[in-house]
Amino acid sequence: MSCISVKLLGLRFERLVVVEESGRDRFGEVLWKCQCDCGQIRVIRSSALRKGKHKSCGCLKTERIGNDSRTHGGSNTPEYASYRAMLRRCRDPQHRAYPWYGQRGIKVCQQWQEDFATFLKDMGPRPTGWTLDRTDPNRDYEPSNCCWAPWSVQGKNKRRHLPSLPALG
Repeated sequence: MSCISVKLLGLRFERLVVVEESGRDRFGEVLWKCQCDCGQIRVIRSSALRKGKHKSCGCLKTERIGNDSRTHGGSNTPEYASYRAMLRRCRDPQHRAYPWYGQRGIKVCQQWQEDFATFLKDMGPRPTGWTLDRTDPNRDYEPSNCCWAPWSVQGKNKRRHLPSLPALG
């Protein structure tokens, strides 16, 4: 056992405790058997432990992902995709549609700004193949101005189809 090896024995790295040396990898680096606070055993290189590349056996990442998805439980839904796209059109100057939304002053109402659950409660489930539509294209995204609509309806609800409105430019 080298000096560096002895120094790691018994040390804690986040949720991992070094319990014994476990040989060397193909490059000659010392491998350590580490026990996670959850009880799992994992073999990790010395350098990875010292650099903080491993904080647990993997359970920490699983917990974080679980907590993120439990926020509203809808991250992988069509409704959430529409919600995120709406926010990006209105907030992100790098988004290709920003000039027609955020740059024109179109905003997302306060209750929807940071709360997908409220958006979902107000809008309900998105029918398959439908999109988020603003009935008045010059007003903000808000419950009284939004609905789910098929492309055939939404396509007619554009500024170019409303003759009294100035062209974008």
